[in-house]
Amino acid sequence: MKVFIPISHALYTKSSKYVLEYLKHSKHDVHVLTSEVEKGFENLVHKIPVGGSFRSKEYQFFLIATVLSKLHDHDISMAQATRFFSPDVCYMQFVYRKFAEMMSLKSGFNKIVLRVEKRNVKKAKKVVVMSKKLASEIIEYYKVPREKIEVVYSGVDSSLFKPNPKLGKEVRKVLRIGDEPVVLFVGNPFSRKGLSDLISAVPKGSILLVAGKSLPEDPIEKYIAKARRLGLRLIYLGLVKDVQRYYAAADVFVLPSIYEPFGLVVLEAMASELPVVVTKAVGASEIVDGGGIVVKDKKDLSGAIISAIDEKKKIGKKARRIASKYTWSSFSERMDSVLESVAKS
Repeated sequence: MKVFIPISHALYTKSSKYVLEYLKHSKHDVHVLTSEVEKGFENLVHKIPVGGSFRSKEYQFFLIATVLSKLHDHDISMAQATRFFSPDVCYMQFVYRKFAEMMSLKSGFNKIVLRVEKRNVKKAKKVVVMSKKLASEIIEYYKVPREKIEVVYSGVDSSLFKPNPKLGKEVRKVLRIGDEPVVLFVGNPFSRKGLSDLISAVPKGSILLVAGKSLPEDPIEKYIAKARRLGLRLIYLGLVKDVQRYYAAADVFVLPSIYEPFGLVVLEAMASELPVVVTKAVGASEIVDGGGIVVKDKKDLSGAIISAIDEKKKIGKKARRIASKYTWSSFSERMDSVLESVAKS
């Protein structure tokens, strides 16, 4: 079966990681159309050259992908719901309409994307989502029947993300960290991911590591300033590719997002044998179980972090056992099954 997947970027550092993993593990003939690709995958995808500003590149890619979707010989297509053409299967990592409301996005481009998302979600034969939380949001916003939605949790590479005490000690030495407890935060934008709340909640005597891209509209400097005022040592790592080094150096991973349909970093931390602390707003909270602590309110963050650090070994081991169930192979098998059922219908 030929599967056609247009996506503007196919990179491990972006939310498109699932495409690369599906490309590697699917039993089908997968054709990925993209404008930016991870090194080593160049010969496995069809690349479209685009240029100009971010928005210009998005427009160019969407339009070209729409044309090629008509010309390309395939049995089934899968794409995010915000693509210009209507795929057979929508793969959704968030509801753009909800995101636009939260961020007060009102541009002409935004209005077009909202119309496209609504049309595609309604028209698609199946909608695949990353969590039950996201399934509920799609039903709420677009009144889609529950039977049209399939929940397929993301996978994690447990051979890459694993406990590594030796590496952890080396990283701590480079960062000039002694025996202080280390709290790790990974993600951006910092505002939506709850970094400000985390800075307020980090226990005294601990160190906060922050990995993620500083954006012009949400710069890291204001968070560093807040940490200084509170007497907290915050080490900003920037956008890192080898994030497993910092999982190895940390004592607890915290993601106190305001809105997070899933949160793959939670699975990565759990696979690294780190206890995790997440808010109820994080989709991955559905699979944390005893491998971490789920908090309902930000006022409970500090106590949860302390408890997780105190029971790091016990919770961490359970976290890794849970994460080991979620492989990219099992993710791809589930995706294959969904696509096969749609192709036969």
